[in-house]
Amino acid sequence: MAESLTELDFERYARQISLFEIGLEGQRKLRSARVCVVGVGGLGCPTALQLTGMGVGYLRLIDRDTVSKTDLHRQYLYTSSDVGLPKVEAAFRRLKDLNPDVEVDPIPEALTPQTAKRLIEGVDVVVDGLDRISPRYALNRACVDLKIPYVFGAAIELMGSATTILPGETPCLECIYPSLNDESMDRCAIVGVHPSILAIVSSMQVSEAVRIIIGKKPHLAGKLFFADLSAPSFDLIDVANSRECPACGKRRVVEEPSFGGEIEESCARDGRGTFFITPSQPKAVDLGRLEEALKLRGYQNVKRSLMAVSFDYTPKMRVHILKSGLAVVQVAPPRQEGDKEEAYKAYLDALDSYD
Repeated sequence: MAESLTELDFERYARQISLFEIGLEGQRKLRSARVCVVGVGGLGCPTALQLTGMGVGYLRLIDRDTVSKTDLHRQYLYTSSDVGLPKVEAAFRRLKDLNPDVEVDPIPEALTPQTAKRLIEGVDVVVDGLDRISPRYALNRACVDLKIPYVFGAAIELMGSATTILPGETPCLECIYPSLNDESMDRCAIVGVHPSILAIVSSMQVSEAVRIIIGKKPHLAGKLFFADLSAPSFDLIDVANSRECPACGKRRVVEEPSFGGEIEESCARDGRGTFFITPSQPKAVDLGRLEEALKLRGYQNVKRSLMAVSFDYTPKMRVHILKSGLAVVQVAPPRQEGDKEEAYKAYLDALDSYD
């Protein structure tokens, strides 16, 4: 049931309410909507900003990463003072400042085949802000199983694409992009990404999510939007269900897609090697206790924020422990062969001091 609007709502959203596309009833539906943005990076930042500005009632943000300097040219939720903070924490503060009436729910976790359903359950629509295909496959399958509309988006260099997946009605992500793996795909850390293509793709995603919320058929259901700013060209391509799709077809594979190991290396950022640590069974961390324990052990530059504790394990290694039990470890150059093992040891040592 759509919520009623206040006088302040009429003032804040006047330009939306006057739109034939949205109107008064559409604004009420936005106020009642529950949206999940998975990944608060190049696509997720503008998506979250627009949805918050438009007045969705509840916005769940999922991301395991911290803010780095290399994010700032395109991820406009963050400022230089946010570097080192969990992205969902910095995003939460900025979005609440933008629109205090929106309930923002920041979750500093990784979306994996094991966590996907739990992380997205209870929302009306999921918007993709991820940057790798393996978690996207996990997200796609979770949305198919839970029958939650999924607005996919991706961008690299000067190109971008988007589609809307309505489980049981349209092709799913694996129908459109089958049998891909992260190792064979370009990464923006290597080939780059233009901020303007992120703005275009994320705006298409928001437009689609809003149409779903207000009860209109999304334009990209069964179609793939493709943009190439090097030409420039904008195309709509019809896509079809695959009978052989392992996610939604007759030959559905029950096994969950692979997601990598407990520790994985990411592309270098800010000149540092970066490792993500995602335990198979993470447990919540009491940040206050962890901060005290690390200081007692003599670690340097121990800092606690709302959702993480960070510290220098060695002069070249900085560790960020998120309250969800995940970690991000950054290693300064020069890189050495044992950096990955040392990063994992730093994580274990931190939790040992806490336990």
